[in-house]
Amino acid sequence: MSSARRTKEQTVSLGKAIYAERLRAQLEPGHNGEFVAIDVESGDYEVAPALLDAVHRLRARRPGAVPFLHRIGHAAAFKLGGRWLPRPS
Repeated sequence: MSSARRTKEQTVSLGKAIYAERLRAQLEPGHNGEFVAIDVESGDYEVAPALLDAVHRLRARRPGAVPFLHRIGHAAAFKLGGRWLPRPS
């Protein structure tokens, strides 16, 4: 299925499958904390310490790539969080 016909959910599902089945064993633990950009069409990927570097490297080799992004060794690429601050009166 081409990326033009793939939904975001399908792209994410395929990217997760490629990572779990093909890449996890070779990237963890040697690249933990780095980012991987995976072209879900070809399975090609790039690893870099910075997310945008991985995407730029992948798109340099595969200009039409639809990347799935993942932080190696983590459940998510970024952590959202913080704490509630009291509202000023």
